[in-house]
Amino acid sequence: MRGVVYLTNNEEMLKKLQNIIINVIEKYKTNNAFSLSEVKTKMKNDLQDYIKKETVPIFTSKLTDFMIKQKLERFRFINQNEIIIKTIEPEQKVSFGNVVVKKFKTTTSIPGSLGFVLT
Repeated sequence: MRGVVYLTNNEEMLKKLQNIIINVIEKYKTNNAFSLSEVKTKMKNDLQDYIKKETVPIFTSKLTDFMIKQKLERFRFINQNEIIIKTIEPEQKVSFGNVVVKKFKTTTSIPGSLGFVLT
């Protein structure tokens, strides 16, 4: 089974893109939005065959979804049609093979922040 990736601007993580089945963004930060650009560019350059097979969804909160889409629209560094963003509700579980992703609310200075538990 391919892995589950927490999206960051960490280059080591980006080198493992062929293992991504989902991206999880816990809160909106400009770094996260620009990481989407790096991930998509890396995938286009290095993993053409992989991209043709499937688009990797991003799971996040409604607020983070909205903010990412606003940033994408404003800067247009990625075609929004190339990104699949799925929002998950509190206490909702998402399964990928034998991995289950559960969401919980966190308390930070950024509204809509989430924590994710992989089981």
